[in-house]
Amino acid sequence: MVVAGLLVLVPVLPERKRADDLDERDFNLAVALLREPIDADGAATLVRGLTQAHVADPRVLVLGAEVDYRLARRLLDTPGASETDALAGVVLQFLGRWDEAEER
Repeated sequence: MVVAGLLVLVPVLPERKRADDLDERDFNLAVALLREPIDADGAATLVRGLTQAHVADPRVLVLGAEVDYRLARRLLDTPGASETDALAGVVLQFLGRWDEAEER
């Protein structure tokens, strides 16, 4: 019984490999969240974490661009939204003025 418990509790993979595996699962979940029905906010949360962990990974960067596009498209498709307000929001984000950009 003790031997079986040790086999279950002792990690087989190194810590870095486990972290990469969990990041891969987050990536796949973010891709799935962008399918119908779309949960762009949930995908954005996952992509933010992946972007911090994998700064130069092209797959993560492309996924981040897709999420940004979906969020921007949602803003533009809402009634009463103007492209001028959306563009102003993007410029404010670029300048790091997040609170003002969120109001747009």
